[in-house]
Amino acid sequence: MKCRYCNAELKEHSKFCPKCGRAVEEDKPGEKALSLESLY
Repeated sequence: MKCRYCNAELKEHSKFCPKCGRAVEEDKPGEKALSLESLY
């Protein structure tokens, strides 16, 4: 799995990204991921 913010490789069951420190959120089926690019 990769971080949605910085694309760093994440270990399984990680709570935070080791590169950028952002919280890792599991994608739920049917839920669209919100990215920074979609805000602009």
